[in-house]
Amino acid sequence: MPGFEAAVGLSVLSSSLNVLISIPSSRARTASSLAKVSSGLSAHESWVVRAVLVIRVVALRTLDPTISASAGCRVSPASVGRGVAVALSPFEGVPSGLCLDVVPGNAGAEPKLFNPNGYTVTALQAAWAGITSTDEGDGSPTHLQRGLQAAVKAGDDTDTVAAIAGALLGARYGASAVPVRWRRQVHGWPGLRARDLVSLGVLTSTGGHPSSRFPMAPTMADGYEQECAVPHPYDPDVLMGTFADLFRTRELGVDAVVSLCRLGVDDAKVDGVAPCDHVEVWLVDLEDPGANQHLDFVLDDAAAAVAMFRSEGKRVLLHCVAAHHRTPSVALRYAEPLGVDRQEAASAIQSALGSPIGGLLWKAARHG
Repeated sequence: MPGFEAAVGLSVLSSSLNVLISIPSSRARTASSLAKVSSGLSAHESWVVRAVLVIRVVALRTLDPTISASAGCRVSPASVGRGVAVALSPFEGVPSGLCLDVVPGNAGAEPKLFNPNGYTVTALQAAWAGITSTDEGDGSPTHLQRGLQAAVKAGDDTDTVAAIAGALLGARYGASAVPVRWRRQVHGWPGLRARDLVSLGVLTSTGGHPSSRFPMAPTMADGYEQECAVPHPYDPDVLMGTFADLFRTRELGVDAVVSLCRLGVDDAKVDGVAPCDHVEVWLVDLEDPGANQHLDFVLDDAAAAVAMFRSEGKRVLLHCVAAHHRTPSVALRYAEPLGVDRQEAASAIQSALGSPIGGLLWKAARHG
């Protein structure tokens, strides 16, 4: 699951990255060939090979000062993101010393040193400087935020640099590392929002074939979900609910939704709730410790989404499929900033939902 999520994260965060390289003479033919080979490789089976090919294309650009940005030789966003992510040493499972000269001397440097950064190599250097200068070495997904902020603050061609940095950080940390407050603001032409980019990322990582029904099915509901929608014991304007409650938002007086499970295309169109007031959280309800790449971060981030909506005076539906694990786990994390003892809150939430709660997510919420 983390590897799949990383592929989705890379696809989402590199969605605006479009690297075009034109190389004259024999180097042009070499780079064009390498780029074409790289773009045809399997998404899951050839990351190391793709790394070598893509880095060699960029290396050719470094060696030849006559190379300029144009439509001569295309390197896909996935190729650059996956290639550099595999080829550079701070990422896990990477052979040491592989093509480190692509970004000579800029690891940990101030990103502004590479202005103007609108060209292929300087953009890559600025992005890598933003990433490495903000890496605290603890593997925390918050590095994604720090790295992107540093890339943008470098100035000049900020969209290009941030797109490259986002592709690399997305590959490293996955889609769940993108905080809700950022995803809430993502929008683009023609009317696409964060969930649309996630859907495109899922389809990209699976070769265009949906995983089960997700993400292209009209609904992910099975029809067996029971209505619940009980008030949070410490905040009556937060309703702890199920998938069935997602279709009762007007009845419940809800004007914001935090979804903790996969939704279909039609499920995401919540009656009476604006798209910017509905966030979807990547939280997997499995007992496998590896199913959620950043479990504590995601639990806290989902709880922060509830708090964000409440600070705006909104009545919030917090739901998963059956309110057995995900909903109570996030509800518990939400109670802590309210000043409630965690164990006391755990007992109250179980009482409100009417049944004992167990499982990995609940344990993490209580003890993480």
